[in-house]
Amino acid sequence: MFEISDNEKIQAALFVYEKDITKIKIGQSIQIALTSDLSKTFTGNIFSISRGFEKGINAIKIYADINGKINGLLHGSNIEARLEVINNVVDALPDGALIREGENTYIFIMSDKTQNDSDLVFNRILVKTGISDLGYTEITPLTTMETKGNVVLQGAYELNAKMKSSETDED
Repeated sequence: MFEISDNEKIQAALFVYEKDITKIKIGQSIQIALTSDLSKTFTGNIFSISRGFEKGINAIKIYADINGKINGLLHGSNIEARLEVINNVVDALPDGALIREGENTYIFIMSDKTQNDSDLVFNRILVKTGISDLGYTEITPLTTMETKGNVVLQGAYELNAKMKSSETDED
């Protein structure tokens, strides 16, 4: 929840729960989206952190300046906010690129080789998953990827079904 405190310079007041307090600091980047339209985002920076808990909840209030145009951001609007707490670069893929089977997760790599000079070859690679956010999931291949090629970014379940279907057709 947020409130607009100055129409000239839009500021958001947000609650941060106790477990996350140590992860915030002045100047930290923040992204805000309307819960009614998560594709519409606003950026800003934290400029103030309260020194005490709000009554009735285990949270403190922080304040952030919102940058740029704020079309659609109205007083009392429900928002979702994301704070940049770490700046690690990781390998991540869209969720549509992952297949989960039991406790295993796989991705597909399109090989630079072809079968019968026309059929594309796809290799299924076992991966370990990490943090998921905004439709992307961190991945770590569990084997050395000897295959060089393009990663399938969407439709992995459909590709898996087609490959399994063609395997049973050959039997």
